[in-house]
Amino acid sequence: MGANSSTLLDDDVSEIVASSSFTRAEIERLYARFQKLDRNGSGTVDAAEFLMIPELAMNPLVPRIVEIFDGVNFAQFVQLLSAFGPKAPRDAKLAFVFRFYDVDGDGVISERDVMHVFRLLVGENLDEEALERIVRQTIRDMRAACGTDGARAVEGRAAEAEGAAAPNRELLQLTREEFARALDSVDVDALLQVSI
Repeated sequence: MGANSSTLLDDDVSEIVASSSFTRAEIERLYARFQKLDRNGSGTVDAAEFLMIPELAMNPLVPRIVEIFDGVNFAQFVQLLSAFGPKAPRDAKLAFVFRFYDVDGDGVISERDVMHVFRLLVGENLDEEALERIVRQTIRDMRAACGTDGARAVEGRAAEAEGAAAPNRELLQLTREEFARALDSVDVDALLQVSI
């Protein structure tokens, strides 16, 4: 599948179907949508093209969504959307949500990551101190929900170097496993759905 390919080859479709939660017909519909998004015909969709999706215009999380999808080719586009498919396994859905919250991509969800996402949601309606308290309590609650004591945190110096916490205060964080356990009772299938 070349960068400027206007049609999908049967082999390409078969390969994409095998690595996603979508059927052949769904892949073909997604390709038609992808081509409409790829207005410049580059074979990838960039941030400006994503921002033209009307459904995203009103979403406060659009900057984070665009960060994840910016510059993807069709196969990558399908792989990312695969977590939203009706046949996607729970693990795939949780992996996408984890990636969404792991803003810095370091493999853990830290206070700094959650602050970034929550700030997108609340805008300037909360001051930093109030938002920080909410974030810390959210992470503590998630750690408690997964049976973790809530005490494990990033070293104070590391947190201070990141500029995300006051000196001598440790940043709370969640590993991928803790995050998945904390969401055991959440119906992620209902949360992550897209109509194709």
